[in-house]
Amino acid sequence: MNVSNLTEKTFADLIRDLDDSHSNRIVVTNDGNIECIDDTNGFNKKKYKFWLEAFDPYNGYVGENAANDASHVKRHVEMIRDHWNKNNHGPYDY
Repeated sequence: MNVSNLTEKTFADLIRDLDDSHSNRIVVTNDGNIECIDDTNGFNKKKYKFWLEAFDPYNGYVGENAANDASHVKRHVEMIRDHWNKNNHGPYDY
């Protein structure tokens, strides 16, 4: 998935099957590719243009319920678009 084709549906699809038993993080590459990585042991920040706060385990930020929560999905899609459109780098804190 890329920022250029990011929709609420594509974001929901991204988080739907993720494992909520460990830390997950949404990251965006310089090319606009959006990924979710396991952030249990940190990550190489130099690889990414920006990233969102980690989704801590067992909080319901990823998985089927999160993907079906329209306000949760919309908020994150708007954050990603906002950060991308402002050409920001580094962490996006809520």
